[in-house]
This record gives sequence, C-alpha cells and structure tokens, in this order.
Amino acid sequence: MKVVAIDENGNSISVNQFFNTFEEFSLNKSLREQTSRLLKVMMRHPDPHDILYIAERSGQGYSFSVTGNERTYSISFEIKGDSLILITIR
Repeated sequence: MKVVAIDENGNSISVNQFFNTFEEFSLNKSLREQTSRLLKVMMRHPDPHDILYIAERSGQGYSFSVTGNERTYSISFEIKGDSLILITIR
C-alpha cells in the first residue's frame, strides 16, 4: 500500500506538500512521528474493519486526529485499491 495526497482541487501532490500546509508538521518531531506511526499501521492493516480501531468514518472516507503543541489536527483520507489517499488536514 502506498500513501498519496491530493489538494483541494483534486490534483495529486506530494505527501510533504500535503503536510506543509501547517508549519507545525515541519517543526514538531513528535507530531511527525505520531502521524507517521498511524499511517504505517493503516498501511499494514488496510481492511476497513481494522482501520476503525484508529480512525472513524467521515463522509465517504475516514479521519484520524493527531495532537501537536499548538492544536489537534484532523486528517481525512480514503482507501482506494492499494492506496491510502490523504484528502484534507484541518
């Protein structure tokens, strides 16, 4: 399974571009590690039943939360085929 990201217009962007929307992902090592750990677990266990242990249903996909120094971020994603697609970060 691979991780890909899209912007608000539906265009493919790099995962780094996706997370660079918020500066704290560049500056906070703990936040990056927390996010990376959750993404790796979901990549290893892409079954929707397993994902619900980490994420919750959100619209047509899922979302999970990570906590930084400044605030808690909600990351929305979908799973299609062999890809975990990052959609929004709020």
